[in-house]
Order: sequence, then structure tokens, then C-alpha cells
Amino acid sequence: MFWANIGLIGGCTKFPGFRARLMSELRSLAPTDCEVVIYECDEPITEAYRAAVTFAGMPGFTNYTVTRAEYAESGSSASRRRFHDWKSRETEEKPKEPAKLKGKQREDDRPQVPTKASRMRTKANYTSTTRKR
Repeated sequence: MFWANIGLIGGCTKFPGFRARLMSELRSLAPTDCEVVIYECDEPITEAYRAAVTFAGMPGFTNYTVTRAEYAESGSSASRRRFHDWKSRETEEKPKEPAKLKGKQREDDRPQVPTKASRMRTKANYTSTTRKR
């Protein structure tokens, strides 16, 4: 699905041969049964702006925004309430801790504090790392 919906926007997409090179590289990466389709626009430099203006003019635009007042009152919680279905990549990838360890660190999870001996720089180590002139 994503291989067939690639849009080129931005000034760099106007470089000579950009589309052809991208197409050849994507075809080599895409599964053989997937179609690779690249869409170009007439003015790639201003396309992002025009798309944003169109999106802001849609009737349901306010359903996709958090107002400044809402953010000032609740901070990032306002976004979490408004977009409760959205999950960050970090949240999805983290394995859940067992209930009995919640809020506690296991010994192997605690940061290791370097010993005094490992922090000291001996004269032998110092002379071996410096250049002799």
C-alpha cells in the first residue's frame, strides 16, 4: 500500500533525475508483488503550504487541533485526550513490566556506578595514550 502512494514535494525533488533514481532504488527495495507509484506535483516547493491551507479550510479541521488555551491549561495531556488512539513508537515497542515490579527497579536495571579505581587515571595509562614528540 505504501509503495503505491509516494508523493514528491520540496525543492530538492526538482533536481534532474531525482524521480528516476528514486524509482529505481525503491523498485529494488520493494517486494516483487508490490507496485511502486510516485506522484509529482506541478510546484513541489509550495505544495506542502497549499496542502496545509486546504486541510485548514476543511469543515472538520477543528477535530484535529488542540487550541492554545487547551494546551496552556493541560499541557501535553490535552493532546493525549484529543488523540487517544495515537500511540508513540516508544509506547508500542516497550515490553510491559510485571505488576509486582511496577515502580521499582530490578538490580540489573539500575545504572552501574563506576568504581573509584576505574575513574582514576594511572600514570601508565596516561603516557600510553599521549603522543611522544
